[in-house]
Amino acid sequence: MKITEIFVENLNTISNKIRQANLQGFCGDCPEAAIFINKNIFQNRGKIVGAFNRAFLEYGQDPIGHVAVLYNGNYWDADAKPKHLDEIESWGMLDPTDLDYKEKADEYGFDWNDDTASEVIITSFNSDQALLDFFHRN
Repeated sequence: MKITEIFVENLNTISNKIRQANLQGFCGDCPEAAIFINKNIFQNRGKIVGAFNRAFLEYGQDPIGHVAVLYNGNYWDADAKPKHLDEIESWGMLDPTDLDYKEKADEYGFDWNDDTASEVIITSFNSDQALLDFFHRN
């Protein structure tokens, strides 16, 4: 079996396991998806990493962004496709013209502009519980 065939087979296995678990992995479900992926696919050998908009996180403790599993140099989430860090970071880079974000920024007391919309903070979690606590899911 060629390396590319093994890789495709592994991707299919990951995709099937995620589908069988009925995980969305997006729209707020990425923490649970990352925990599932790390436990059931990578046997807890991955590192759960989040990329969040810095301003919302610092001013409102509001984690707007994405969570994925770093394993063997790639980031994995519920779509079962290997990603680079910039793809994970992009979830924390928000639209500076979005009025909903502007309104929320006003509520939290910070200026909503190109800089605050695009600045991302990367963090890792040393346990599943730390991730769930971060998202206030106990």
